[in-house]
Amino acid sequence: MEDHSLLLIQQGEVVWSREDGLASIVDVTTSELPVEKDGVSVADVEHNLFEWLKGHMLKLKGSLMLANADEVAAIQAMRLKSSEKNKMTRDHNGFRKLLVVLTKAGKVMALHTGDGRVIWSKLVPSLRASRCGGVPSALRIYQWQVPHHSVMRENPSVLVVGKFGAEPSIPGVFSILDSYSGEELNSMKLDHSVVQIIPLTLKDSSEQQLHLFVDSDSNAHLYPKSPDALNVFLHEMSNLYFYSVDIQANVIKGYSLQKSCNLNVGDEYCFSTKELWFIIFPSDSERITISETRKMNEVVHTQAKISGDHDVMYKYLSKNLVFVATLSPKAAVDIGSALPEEASLVAYLIDAVTGRILHRVTHHGAQGPVHAVLSENWVVYHYFNLRAHRFEMAVIEIYDQSRAVWLMLS
Repeated sequence: MEDHSLLLIQQGEVVWSREDGLASIVDVTTSELPVEKDGVSVADVEHNLFEWLKGHMLKLKGSLMLANADEVAAIQAMRLKSSEKNKMTRDHNGFRKLLVVLTKAGKVMALHTGDGRVIWSKLVPSLRASRCGGVPSALRIYQWQVPHHSVMRENPSVLVVGKFGAEPSIPGVFSILDSYSGEELNSMKLDHSVVQIIPLTLKDSSEQQLHLFVDSDSNAHLYPKSPDALNVFLHEMSNLYFYSVDIQANVIKGYSLQKSCNLNVGDEYCFSTKELWFIIFPSDSERITISETRKMNEVVHTQAKISGDHDVMYKYLSKNLVFVATLSPKAAVDIGSALPEEASLVAYLIDAVTGRILHRVTHHGAQGPVHAVLSENWVVYHYFNLRAHRFEMAVIEIYDQSRAVWLMLS
């Protein structure tokens, strides 16, 4: 099928279906479940009482071995529904969520973290290959609206961005979906390309998260396009920086934002960028393989760490910290294609505002694939050790004790 699903159709009816699109997930985000309501209506009480009596009758028949196949299936379904971890409401610790995944076919599915079941699935209309005459590419998914406070009654929503074709200058397409139902709330074909999407920590009065879409001409476009969002953005624009990684050119660049756009059309939501710094890695010895940064909405609960000798080490907490890993050219391909003497991995910690390299460490005999997570003041990355013939993980922690002395632990 167009959405990468398998169906068995017999005599015009669907016998079974299978979501094979889950094998081609390209991006994922999370969504909070609704808060459990305290008040219950009389109709709900009567309905729950009936279901309770019905459940006890079925369980009694099951224990006496008198239940048929349909009743046994109903008993199992009731047990699954009554399970605490499978509820469709938020739990006290916040572990119960929806995983909203985006597949290569442009299909969005919501999975429950309790048992992994598919809550809903939606082939995004604006990204359908049959409608647009091509296969969607450069697909990404982000949180668009996370309701709090005054908009608590509204459902959260996600943003899906893609395009048709491989050319960087092709205009992009975006769609906004309801996280609870999968309903498409809005869609738009953009008049500019999208090569990078930057989620910001800023929100407007309707709790919509602000995003910057960077096009192929290095212009940044603000979304949502509303006066409220523009006022919030302009107030914080001088403190915003971002970086881009060009794997083909083997270079990483840092940018700031300018008030005016270089386009001829007057668009107050378009901003030009200014290149502040760049780092060119030598292609004959290093190839960029991965870059990671902290989540913009990450919460830090502890600003310091107490060592064994009761010294206080203050964490280096910066949202502009970037982790970059490079591999030697022969180590950038499949495992076994390079000798231990020919393979190496170099890990960098870079300040995205100034381009300063805060730390650099080399792992000899290491090969990809490399995976990394950057959180708070530490980064953990995963690679393959050719000498020991095993996968390994390394951790780097960075502390700021006196604003002049850097303490590195790796």
